[in-house]
Amino acid sequence: EAESARAPGPRAEQSRAAAMSFASASLRAARVASASAGATAPRRSAARAASSWLPGKGGEQWCPGADVPKHLDGSLPGDYGYDPLNLGADPGALDRYREAELMHSRWCMLAVVGLTLPESLGMGSWDAAPKWMIEGGKPEYWIIGEGPWPQVSVPAVLSFQLLTMGLAEGYRMKADYNDRIYPGGAFDPFGYAKGDVADLKEKEIVHGRLAMLAVIGCFAQTAATGMTPLEALGSHVADPWHTNVGQIYSVGPTALNL
Repeated sequence: EAESARAPGPRAEQSRAAAMSFASASLRAARVASASAGATAPRRSAARAASSWLPGKGGEQWCPGADVPKHLDGSLPGDYGYDPLNLGADPGALDRYREAELMHSRWCMLAVVGLTLPESLGMGSWDAAPKWMIEGGKPEYWIIGEGPWPQVSVPAVLSFQLLTMGLAEGYRMKADYNDRIYPGGAFDPFGYAKGDVADLKEKEIVHGRLAMLAVIGCFAQTAATGMTPLEALGSHVADPWHTNVGQIYSVGPTALNL
């Protein structure tokens, strides 16, 4: 009788069997989900695992939770999944945009130095540099107007630029795509390509994008305030609470008559 009292009834057996069946099914579903997630995980984390010098290198997106286009898989330097208009959906277009972004990035990094270095050395400002082409006279920017060469003229400047840029672009367009965007050789005199190339490519495109924004900022602030970059910086540092973007109308001479 005691053994009969301790023995589970039919309902208890059915409940225990149902619980075990549910647990087994849940475990199988979890395994399938885990395997599926591992198989379909984007290559973004793997492509960026080798370079972790910046925040977000572990597969983070430009905007948390944003949908990442299928054509951006993390294999390109600086790829954070940002293409809201799907401009790079076509592989050919993506290559062209990538090349154009690199070229503009490099020019703007040089431009930022050209906008600020001569002014910091007391050799003129960028906004006054081209005035001689309009007002006449000779250039006074840096050493151009002080050199032993003949008088510089507008046709001479344009001809020189057309010749040098035409030769450089013609030579570049004859090269292979990868050689066009990363030529190396004589363009890598310090041998940086022998190091962590993937990390250097990432740094280049990130700094290039920042430089493009910086150049636009320099142009905009001079147009709005009449100040050069270093003048505006000095004015802001001297009185940051009253000399900032919120006080743009009272910062100084206004080129746009705002």
